[in-house]
Amino acid sequence: MKARILLTVLASILATSLTYSQYFSYGKNRVQYENFEWRYLQSKHFDIYYYGAKNYKLAEFASMSVESAYKQLKDDFDHELSDRISVIIYDSHNDFSQTNIVTLPTSAEGIGGVTDKFKNRMTIPFDGKYDDFRRTIHHELVHAVFNDMFYGGSLNSIIQNNIQLVFPLWFEEGLAEYTALGWDTNTDMFIRDAIINNYLSPIQFLNGYYSYRGGQSVWNYIVEEYGREKISEILQSIKTSRSIEYGFRTSIGLSVQELSDVWMEALKKRYYPEVAERQRADAIATLLTKRGDFGTYNTSGAISPQGDKIAFITNSRGYFDVVVISSIDGRKLKTLIRGEDNPDFEELNILNPNLTWSPDGAKVALSTKTKGRDDIAIIDYNTKKIEKIKFPSIDAIGSVSWSPDGSKIAFDGNIGPFQDIFVYDILSKQLTNITKDIFSDSEPAWSADSRSVFFVSDRGESLRLGETTTSYSLFKENGIYQTDIYQVTIGNSLATQITNTPLWNEFQPVTTQTGKLVFISDENGIQNLKELNLRTRTTIPLSDLQSGISQISISADGSKLVFNSINDGYLDLFLIKSPLNRQIEKPVTNNYWANRRASETQTQRVPATKYAQELFEEGVISITQVEVKEKAAKDSLASEDEETNSTIDFRNYVFADDVIQDSTIYLKDIEAFTIEDNLTEDGRYVPNEYRLKFGVDIAYNPSFYASTYGSYALTQFIISDLLGDHQIALGTNFVFDLRESDYTIQYGNFKNRTNYFANYFHTSRRYQNFFGELIRYRTYGLGGTIQYPFDKFRRVDFNLPLLNVELDYNSS
Repeated sequence: MKARILLTVLASILATSLTYSQYFSYGKNRVQYENFEWRYLQSKHFDIYYYGAKNYKLAEFASMSVESAYKQLKDDFDHELSDRISVIIYDSHNDFSQTNIVTLPTSAEGIGGVTDKFKNRMTIPFDGKYDDFRRTIHHELVHAVFNDMFYGGSLNSIIQNNIQLVFPLWFEEGLAEYTALGWDTNTDMFIRDAIINNYLSPIQFLNGYYSYRGGQSVWNYIVEEYGREKISEILQSIKTSRSIEYGFRTSIGLSVQELSDVWMEALKKRYYPEVAERQRADAIATLLTKRGDFGTYNTSGAISPQGDKIAFITNSRGYFDVVVISSIDGRKLKTLIRGEDNPDFEELNILNPNLTWSPDGAKVALSTKTKGRDDIAIIDYNTKKIEKIKFPSIDAIGSVSWSPDGSKIAFDGNIGPFQDIFVYDILSKQLTNITKDIFSDSEPAWSADSRSVFFVSDRGESLRLGETTTSYSLFKENGIYQTDIYQVTIGNSLATQITNTPLWNEFQPVTTQTGKLVFISDENGIQNLKELNLRTRTTIPLSDLQSGISQISISADGSKLVFNSINDGYLDLFLIKSPLNRQIEKPVTNNYWANRRASETQTQRVPATKYAQELFEEGVISITQVEVKEKAAKDSLASEDEETNSTIDFRNYVFADDVIQDSTIYLKDIEAFTIEDNLTEDGRYVPNEYRLKFGVDIAYNPSFYASTYGSYALTQFIISDLLGDHQIALGTNFVFDLRESDYTIQYGNFKNRTNYFANYFHTSRRYQNFFGELIRYRTYGLGGTIQYPFDKFRRVDFNLPLLNVELDYNSS
């Protein structure tokens, strides 16, 4: 006898409010604002995925960068990849935040790239600066090579082979940073502050941001003390023994604890003399962000032209806000913007100097993320009224600067592979791109007469604006590793190079109404203030600090200057009065890092940069042919650049095992791949259309026996496509009778803004009632869910479940 109970179909619509989505199980939404049409290039060892014809140049640069990085890592690690690796690139962080490849945290602004263990994919956004893009590609490739070298290239391999080796963050992240950068001014600044203020942890306890910077320092010490070949010795020893401790002992003769002791001692000997030779920030300036009153991360300080107020971004509330304080006594005047918890200010672009005042001090402008795009927001200081200026064609916006006459706003923005300086006319609402080439141009600052713009660039001697548009020119010039300051008059196509220091970096120019130009330079190995005489082109040092300066803002009359500096592990704001009267009389001496940098080349620090130049010179790409055809190709490529909404025909899906038959999609045998098959006659990579390709993320199938139910066969599969748009999960718990088995299958479609879910399930249990009858209790059904997010904080869910419950009294 069977008793069947059919539960009614339940349809429910749930409009999640801001409070509900934030504090209950749903969390914040990842919204697919764009529907990307993907293509890919194939280099010798990598498949480079990109979208939009405009990003072909970005994919070319990525292919050269990742191949040259791999050539370095083959030497450093003594390991060759066993499989091709997919590199997925986004042309902005806004697009990257929509990815389905990995699950990003709700606040992912500081994430520069991700390498997942499911399919060993590298997923990387372009932030506008090619040197940072190259470094991130190199960093993520280290993770991909580690996955291949130690874990078999996938999470599934880790599970099936019961691999239990786990690298601490300082080991892997530090090695990724060291091989991608060698040593650098920024890391030197963090480690110097940590040593001088006695808060750098022993190696075993390096965590958070210091697992990157501290780990990089550890590997720098190993190479300096024992030689670069020790990297491969350590890794090969760990690969053989599956023990990190054993790897260090057999390679350098020290345990991790002993290595930590000698490393720490070496750092103290290097940095302690800096205490006597240089000044602390609070010796020349007033600390504005006292602990307890403000957060641990205070940035983008902007002093009003009148010098009476300072606006900046702080995390004192747990979210990033814009607050305004008095420059007289440091008293907080108001919170101008509450960020990160509302749709108008989802992110505040905290990694760039990002605040500017109107010349009358009545308004503040900044770039902000709203619904997957960057806008410029103008906020009235008194009324807090917000005006948004939207630029649909611009993928990302960084630093902003208001002209002294109040009529224009300059900013750096990304359009695909180009980061240029734009000028927006507030009255006419006209937008002009004043640089318009492949070089990375950023941090605009107006001249006193509002007729020209100073900016930072890696363009070297390429002063003709809008002339160089090929990404391979970056390898030809080989100058993307250093920045100088330039000036261009609005309407002119020829820039003027203001600073010219091939070894050092100059950035963050600010001007006064008296015609003074102040900027940051790391010429002595520490980022310090300098003043430039625009007529004689001579510079005067204005500071000689123990810790470096990262962002600056100066009042219109030059009487006050605000700057950022690392202070006992925190990012704080300081105020200098009469900064232009603080010229350093004695010569500013170089520190250890400055002397080292002067004695070695970029290619010695990071051999991959040399290999990239060699690949270029070997003629993999004919730069002459490319430049000749570039103009002719623009029209045809532009026609392809229209993004269209499309649906995927599942009749054309490809499973990973079958792809081996098609070398245009995937090739298991790397040695059988020939680069010539994927190049055009002029040496450019052939773009291929993306085809849906499924692969197994996890396959887990243990079997066991239980006296109650007999033999079990447990199976769990997770299958997804390369881009994570389609995900299938299958779980079974089979016994001899299907009626006694448990099984479920789920499908999710995340490709578009609307998410679709479907599932079917069956569970079965047997038990004995009070009358001694053996009863089988079965539950099975199916259901579907549709989700539509309005923005990061609100969405609508529509659920349609069908549930069937069955009791079988004759189950024996």
